[in-house]
Amino acid sequence: MEEIAERIAGVAPDHGRKLLEETVRTAERCRVDPVRDLGVGLTHSPNRRW
Repeated sequence: MEEIAERIAGVAPDHGRKLLEETVRTAERCRVDPVRDLGVGLTHSPNRRW
């Protein structure tokens, strides 16, 4: 993966590494917790509309 990142990022030796580091940071911010974010495993009831 590092080799591909270096090809994408250009000729500077550290650009590929920086691209991978930024990718990891972005992935961490986008991580979804199945229980907290989606309610997986929890009991759900429909909302009443009055």
